[in-house]
Amino acid sequence: MKTLHIVNIRPVLTFLLLVFGCSTSFAQLSISIPLGSELSSKNIEVLSVDFMTEEISKWGSLDENGDITFSLSYDYMDELLKEAKKQQKDAPKGWTLTFKTAGSEHTCEYGESTIEVENPDSRLFGVPSFFAGIESEKKRYGDMYAASNEAVATWLHGYQMGSASTGFYVEWIYAEGDATVKGSCTRNTGTGYGDEEFDAVTNYNLQFKEGWNTVVHQIDEVFDSASGTSYVKTKSVFTTKFYEDLYWYVLD
Repeated sequence: MKTLHIVNIRPVLTFLLLVFGCSTSFAQLSISIPLGSELSSKNIEVLSVDFMTEEISKWGSLDENGDITFSLSYDYMDELLKEAKKQQKDAPKGWTLTFKTAGSEHTCEYGESTIEVENPDSRLFGVPSFFAGIESEKKRYGDMYAASNEAVATWLHGYQMGSASTGFYVEWIYAEGDATVKGSCTRNTGTGYGDEEFDAVTNYNLQFKEGWNTVVHQIDEVFDSASGTSYVKTKSVFTTKFYEDLYWYVLD
């Protein structure tokens, strides 16, 4: 794995979330790319692959100054549900497309839980994974991760299978309706290195509002195994309107 480019998101702002066309939430993300890098071109686009149609979608672009602007549509959920209905029509008999909910997404299987969920049936819709490329030229430079440091981004890029690091990453979730998730989940976790084990704790303080929400996954503490691998020991997951010290990492 190689880091192609690190794009700094400074706390001074240009990222706009559109919420129902009438109210807006601002979190300004000013993006800069090192001069002379391949991505310092205004033609570079922020792209994704639709998980149902496999079509390429453009979400935004990077200009020669390293600035990126993209918007999240207020009718995102409606468009997804419309496409899901279409796909369901052509699906094999017995196949049903389901979406995550506040309740189904925040469980504590095989662990001790104090999680309480209000409005557990509210559906949650995340944005697909982004990658940097040029659609017209069928070029792909790497996957994009919004994280606080390169170690966290690398861990995400490795499907959370390598060594974890303290820091955080961000995702954007569209909620069908207001919902809250509070409490913690504690799981006794074996590392696979002899009988070594530890308690992994995830603390939730999520207050979803109908529309777009920013969710932060903060890795507060890691467990350093004798095998040399570090695992997430304590993690906080919460909603927020503003955040600082966030970076875009592009990894291939």
